[in-house]
Amino acid sequence: MVPMARRLLLREKGRLFVTIGAVGATVCLLLFLFGVYEGVKDGVTRYVHTTDADLWVCQKNANNLLKSSSYLPAGVVDEIASIDGVAVAAPLSRLFATATVGGRTTSTLFLFGFDPSRKLGGRER
Repeated sequence: MVPMARRLLLREKGRLFVTIGAVGATVCLLLFLFGVYEGVKDGVTRYVHTTDADLWVCQKNANNLLKSSSYLPAGVVDEIASIDGVAVAAPLSRLFATATVGGRTTSTLFLFGFDPSRKLGGRER
């Protein structure tokens, strides 16, 4: 099989260069797409990784901070804070918003709101 493929590729040099170029372009495109994916994944999870929170509490089946919504009563924070071993419990609000500057939509924002007096929810310093 290999000798036949070699013979067919070497018979026409133009096709050989087109084939090599196409394979190279495909590899470059795949590397680019993997890079974009890793960048988006890092950007989406950076908030979770840069806070001091050890545990996140949400509704059942809300397993993704970005894609799913979780609404808990405000009293849940006090219930969690009263558990032995819990130093601080703080609520977190998140909102999707679109930023418009000069009448032109620039991007979608992912806004987080937290209680700064509890010292939890903000980025580590």
